[in-house]
Amino acid sequence: MAALGGFIWVALPGSVWATPGGSASPTPVGQYGTTGRPLTRLTLFGEEPKIGARLDAARNLAMEVDGLTPEEKDTLSKSLDDLVRDTPGTTVAATRFKRLATKAGGGAASAFKGILVSVVSETAKKILWP
Repeated sequence: MAALGGFIWVALPGSVWATPGGSASPTPVGQYGTTGRPLTRLTLFGEEPKIGARLDAARNLAMEVDGLTPEEKDTLSKSLDDLVRDTPGTTVAATRFKRLATKAGGGAASAFKGILVSVVSETAKKILWP
C-alpha cells in the first residue's frame, strides 16, 4: 500500500508496484503492472468507506434474522464480499444469498435490499432483484 496523490494505492494480489518501465510510482488505475493485473485505489473519503459500512450493517442483520440456522447465517454473511464486486464467485454468491435471504422472510429480504442495493455489483443486482 502506498499514499500518492491523495489516494491510498493498493496492489491487487499478484500485482506489482513498479510500472513496466521501472518507475517507483504505482501504475494509475485502469493501467496494468507487468503481471497484467490492475492496481486499484481506495479513497479516504469516497465510496469505499460507505461500502464497508453497508457490508457491516448487512453482516449484523444476517446474524439477527430469524428462520436461519447459525450455519446459514454465517454462509449468508460470508457471501456479502462477492456481491459488491464482480468476481468468478459473484453469481454463486448472489444465488446463495438470494436463497437464504428469501428463506429468512420477506422482511429480512427487504431490509437487505435497502442496505445493499446501492453497493452491490451489476451482476449481483440482476440476480438478486431482477
